[in-house]
Amino acid sequence: MVKIAYFDGGLKNKRMTYGWILLEDGIEIAKDSGTFYHKKTTANMAEYQAFLELVQYLSANNISDVLIYGDSQTVCFQLTGKRKTKAPHLKDKQKEIKNHLDQIPKYSITWLPGKDNIADRLTRGV
Repeated sequence: MVKIAYFDGGLKNKRMTYGWILLEDGIEIAKDSGTFYHKKTTANMAEYQAFLELVQYLSANNISDVLIYGDSQTVCFQLTGKRKTKAPHLKDKQKEIKNHLDQIPKYSITWLPGKDNIADRLTRGV
């Protein structure tokens, strides 16, 4: 059965926040959120971390058919090859993500407007 996942990252008081949620048949089956620190405090790094946290869960739990949605054009487009990744710290994060994606047989990554991203609420409450 196809699952749907949403991820989001953000900045709050100079700390980065992340959140993701996984749905099956419209019912929440897993979610996570938190804060983290990195020497490169950027919105893009927060979005990449949110994606990484999500795919770590997916690969660890052998979830094999998932539609992934996020409101970061940078992350969605870089991970699908529509844009090049230039920043070295994002390239490192991207490599780590791709290692996990290799463990997921069937997935798609799609950008959606922020207003449609249900993971957004998870980054605000952290």
